[in-house]
Amino acid sequence: MKGLGRILSVAILWAVTGTIAGWGLQTFIGVDGLLLSCGSLNVAIGMALLQITTLSEEGRNLFYEGKKPYEDYLNLGVVLVWGFPVLLTFLGVLWWIVGKFTS
Repeated sequence: MKGLGRILSVAILWAVTGTIAGWGLQTFIGVDGLLLSCGSLNVAIGMALLQITTLSEEGRNLFYEGKKPYEDYLNLGVVLVWGFPVLLTFLGVLWWIVGKFTS
């Protein structure tokens, strides 16, 4: 129960960004019904990535406690868990804008 807040925040972040990407794709492609499927697929991908990231001791410490073993440590898994949804949000908005101008 130690990191439940962080896990829930990651799950909500991935769900919202997946829904935004589905909304953008829906506008860009012109197909309805992508919001729920993109959101739930994105949560599944995010939780799998979180599980893979926290398999190592370093990843678990960095994600749950914010502890770095030394100054220059960078865990790519933790970066992807928090950074990929931001990129997906920008892509979703870009797809939405392109869809509005090309329709």
